[in-house]
Amino acid sequence: GNYKLKNNMIPNNPIIYSGGVGTNVSFDLEILKKKGGIIRLFDPTKQSIDYIKSLEKKKNFKFYPYALYFKNKKIKLYKDPSNRIKSSSINNFLEFNYKSFYYAQAYNLSYLMNKFKDKKIDILKLDIEGVAEDLILDLFKKKKYPSQIVSAFEIPLNYIKFIKFVYKFLKFIAVIKKNYYLYNLRYRSRGVEMEILAIKKRTKYDK
Repeated sequence: GNYKLKNNMIPNNPIIYSGGVGTNVSFDLEILKKKGGIIRLFDPTKQSIDYIKSLEKKKNFKFYPYALYFKNKKIKLYKDPSNRIKSSSINNFLEFNYKSFYYAQAYNLSYLMNKFKDKKIDILKLDIEGVAEDLILDLFKKKKYPSQIVSAFEIPLNYIKFIKFVYKFLKFIAVIKKNYYLYNLRYRSRGVEMEILAIKKRTKYDK
């Protein structure tokens, strides 16, 4: 699909949490086709809700109009007032007008795992416009470690926010690399994003 994973670490019938659908589920459909499993997709935007409705329904392909965040609460999602840019963000990294927003329900991953009675997440895919780091760290605090995490990390346009992002991101990398090998799949200049694949290090306790 439109993301990369380490193939021999994708189990049969995996549990996939896929945050940020947009209008492209090729990654999710490819895994479902090759490995089966359960795909849980999350995106509160109208374009994604309409897009999913237009698709043929598939067994074990579940969509939820929720935002993913490290807190369970209603949040503001900032959007482009002109509607040229379809993405919305909680931290407004694209510097949209602060009066241009809508509300959506957000949940963290451990809450959702309990809600769906999922004991683990095999693969976590995130393209959630600037809040992936906090979401992942919150999951680690609950001692939950997906086998693979593939995530986009959005880089702020604003210079002050960019400096803060670099500081925060370096701390995040220091934490995640304790348990994961990291691969930079794609990098663009400041103001766009980077994409990282994290593969969990095997221990003597892994099967």
